[in-house]
Amino acid sequence: MKHRFRILLLAAPFSLSTQARIPTALCAIHNFICIHDPSEGDPPNDQEEQDPQGGLGDQEGLADQGGMFEVADDLEACALRDHIAERMWQDYQEILAIRQADETQ
Repeated sequence: MKHRFRILLLAAPFSLSTQARIPTALCAIHNFICIHDPSEGDPPNDQEEQDPQGGLGDQEGLADQGGMFEVADDLEACALRDHIAERMWQDYQEILAIRQADETQ
């Protein structure tokens, strides 16, 4: 689990009550992934070499582990993220315009 969820390797900048809930939440996420995306593959083995910086390490190496990083998936995810961000920005601009109109009345 530590290799799939790097937050378990680092000191979390959260309150103790939040930190206490993190492992349970990650177990639920892990189980959800196992049920709904069996092609995800097994999490990396604990005996695999760790990145000394505590980062994600070589992403090319991750691509060979069950196809975790597919270029097409990455591009699709980036496009979806950009679409969501653009829509959020448009909604925000509409709210600002409404507020400004209310203030001038």
